[in-house]
Amino acid sequence: MLRFNEIKISNADYILVIVVFILIAAGLMAIYSASYQVESPELQANFARQIVWMLIGTTLMLIAIFIPTGSYS
Repeated sequence: MLRFNEIKISNADYILVIVVFILIAAGLMAIYSASYQVESPELQANFARQIVWMLIGTTLMLIAIFIPTGSYS
């Protein structure tokens, strides 16, 4: 049985996680700066859609980080 006190995140690649968040921030800034003064509602909605996908992707990434990879006997 899996116990939460046995889950270790020390093996996570923190540099990769930091790079992912830097790229997310850069992408969000680029989309926002390209569409914040545009009159088209479709282009303005791109930023909101990107936020939604960022939240979904970040959640899935965190779930994947917490999945144990060792064997529990």
